[in-house]
Amino acid sequence: MPHRARQSFRCSAVLASHAILSLCLLFAEAALPAAAVAAEKSSDASPIDTLALLESKKYTELERHYAARQRSYEDGAITEEALYKDFRTLYEDSVDNEQYFTGWVSAFPKSYSARMARGAYYYRMGWFVRGKQFISRTPRGQLMQMDEYLGKARDDLSASLKLSGRPYLSTLYLLNVSMLIGEAEETRRWLDVGTKLDPRNILLRIRYMVSLQPRWGGSHQQMKAFLDECVDQKLPQRSIARLELTFLREVADALSKDSPASERYEIWSKVRRAEQDAGQPASVEAVMRQTRAAWDLQRVDEANRGLQQLSRMNVEAAWVLSQMAMIHARQGRHKEAWPLLLKAAEKKDPWAQFGVGKAFYSGVPEVGIKPDQTVGLEWIRRAAAQQHAEAQAFLRSLN
Repeated sequence: MPHRARQSFRCSAVLASHAILSLCLLFAEAALPAAAVAAEKSSDASPIDTLALLESKKYTELERHYAARQRSYEDGAITEEALYKDFRTLYEDSVDNEQYFTGWVSAFPKSYSARMARGAYYYRMGWFVRGKQFISRTPRGQLMQMDEYLGKARDDLSASLKLSGRPYLSTLYLLNVSMLIGEAEETRRWLDVGTKLDPRNILLRIRYMVSLQPRWGGSHQQMKAFLDECVDQKLPQRSIARLELTFLREVADALSKDSPASERYEIWSKVRRAEQDAGQPASVEAVMRQTRAAWDLQRVDEANRGLQQLSRMNVEAAWVLSQMAMIHARQGRHKEAWPLLLKAAEKKDPWAQFGVGKAFYSGVPEVGIKPDQTVGLEWIRRAAAQQHAEAQAFLRSLN
């Protein structure tokens, strides 16, 4: 595997790249003629279980469905995103499913959809067998399996290019493969090839933007330069907003928690505006990061408005729950803080575990918690086991 691809695996956050790809699943109806939008909605009105068709070996029905979807895309009746979303319903991370994709290819050897779908399956399986550990902790056997799957993916996807007049999805997945086992020049080449096939595309551009992140060997400067390039290409404003959002999130995530609060507040405010411009709902992370920065800047009213917004959202991340609990607690709102703190502790947040432990150890009359040193020490030991410094210091003080 080339050095660039090996180096990229050092950061486990790379594995969130599929999450970045999920940004691409939103529909851009405003960019389509009304008739095309109507056709797309109509075609999605009665979705079928394509994975069930695959696993039942009903290849004729499967081929009919995807051949029609590919034609609709080529005719401009549906967007790239609708086509991409439809193909994604085929995939689950299962070694056993290779036989079904191969059966589809054997039944329809000249089918673009079958060959492209198997190539995409191999790409996904490459990620799956590699695992989520840092590359230094990943057994060589798993890396060899990944390389084998990605080689198969490249072969299938390359072959599929000759089976359609507009093999756009093939270029998207070939770009994905090149990010893992290729070089920067190859990744750019697939961007250019795919853009010729679909000049207004957004999926391919977002994915290429991801390839320019520092964790993949790029830089923020390269990401900004590509954003400027897309602006010069006169893409729809919604598309530009989505690309800008990808860039801003990367810049914001790179900031340390110890960065000046004013700097953190500014960048996360930009992320939130970009989410609105991109037509996406406010993300829990952006709201929490901006809220915490507002609190650190002593903008109490704004921080409380952020907490109110978060209370209406589906918050599951432990670190967000613990931050919400902290801001409530520091304003003396212990009844609001306690359930958030407890939920974060149950989700193994060490700061929350230490807080819950001290609450039980000493008691908190405001929320009806009586002192229980046994329960308190159990929670504090959990936090200490996760290297929480205050929890470790507390346990040492008892001895």
